Amino acid sequence: MEDGALNAGDAIRVFAEVKDSLTSEYAPLLGGFKFGSKRDLPIAIADSLAYAIFRLSAGFSMHPTEPNAAVVGPADPPYYVSKIPLSRTLIDENTLRSLRDGLRA
Repeated sequence: MEDGALNAGDAIRVFAEVKDSLTSEYAPLLGGFKFGSKRDLPIAIADSLAYAIFRLSAGFSMHPTEPNAAVVGPADPPYYVSKIPLSRTLIDENTLRSLRDGLRA
């Protein structure tokens, strides 16, 4: 995670809660958690990928067709926001079991 992130404390807390909720068989699959600078290549790559996926999934990759879309933020191309779809991924033993089984296939 990036040094100085505003919600670093919450991220650590949520990570610990999720990891603690898993059995001893699955908890190690989550690995660890560390902080670093955006100058660190792995963090820079992850940040860039997350940003690109966010823009694509939120519909920021093309000019909006929604007439009420508002331009927000200093970006080129600018952010256009009307409705941003949200999704939720529950990390539990079933999710981790499915991921593990998928890796074995």
